Amino acid sequence: MKDINLDMLFETYTSESAAKEATAFKTIPTGSYNLQGDTVTVGEGDDERIVSLYGRLYAHLAGTLTTKTGDRRGKQFFDVSWVEYRVNPGTMKGELITDENRAQAQAEGWPQDKAFKLWNQLAVAFDAVKKPVREVLEMFKMYKLNLFITESFNTDKGWRSPRTAEEMATYVAAGYDRKNFVQSISRLK
Repeated sequence: MKDINLDMLFETYTSESAAKEATAFKTIPTGSYNLQGDTVTVGEGDDERIVSLYGRLYAHLAGTLTTKTGDRRGKQFFDVSWVEYRVNPGTMKGELITDENRAQAQAEGWPQDKAFKLWNQLAVAFDAVKKPVREVLEMFKMYKLNLFITESFNTDKGWRSPRTAEEMATYVAAGYDRKNFVQSISRLK
């Protein structure tokens, strides 16, 4: 190697886009994957930036993803909560369901928020609807699941999942950050 004077490097900088690319989380394409759960962390949301979990009991779940043929695709992390929250269509925000707002939520058909919906799908997948929360969480590490995962892009209009190859190419060309989201959980068949 030929030595150079380090003073020459004071005018050479790391490219921001190259650094961002090198440290970006890898995502997987939208589709169905098998998951073997391996980690369960239970707590109460204390980060105000994560509005949907703030002040709420929930479980952070993680496991190894594989394709239907058994090829490893990495780790997947997601959150579930057995505490009933539903999305108020008037505010488009999740609200804790209490005796005071239960009738209104039922009458207006408020949908389950994401963490509560995934919890209920998890319980159904294990045929454990009437079992204690702890037992359902223990089952997560014992039995494989099927997850439907979307690859989404953080656009100026919020998170969007491309539906066509053209949309995907547009989002990639625009340089939007991408992330995987668990949309549904079911029993592995």
